[in-house]
Amino acid sequence: MRLAAFLLFFFLFIGGVLLAQPNTIPKLSIWLSSDSGIVLNGMQVSQWKDATLNLNHADQGTAGNQPLFVDSVSVLNYHPVLRLDGANDFMDIADNVTIDFTDQMSIFIVAKQTSL
Repeated sequence: MRLAAFLLFFFLFIGGVLLAQPNTIPKLSIWLSSDSGIVLNGMQVSQWKDATLNLNHADQGTAGNQPLFVDSVSVLNYHPVLRLDGANDFMDIADNVTIDFTDQMSIFIVAKQTSL
């Protein structure tokens, strides 16, 4: 399954303390966080590892389509981000029985649009 510009930047913090771990949330299919599980090809992201036990990693083998990893950005409270160019950057997530698009779901994304 191809999820163009799929960014999941999921935080459950209060006072800097993580309240939930990915493997403790029932029915959670995928957890991608830009502060862990990033595999770099230079400064480009070739793999974004799923933090759940489901192994729904996001991959991009083509260097020209890999998003840029930015270690910290002041507009997102100095958290690292993946920056997609809006033209051809995307990550693929392989089909997996743990992701069911026929059932209800919630997706949490943190993104900042800089231009149209």
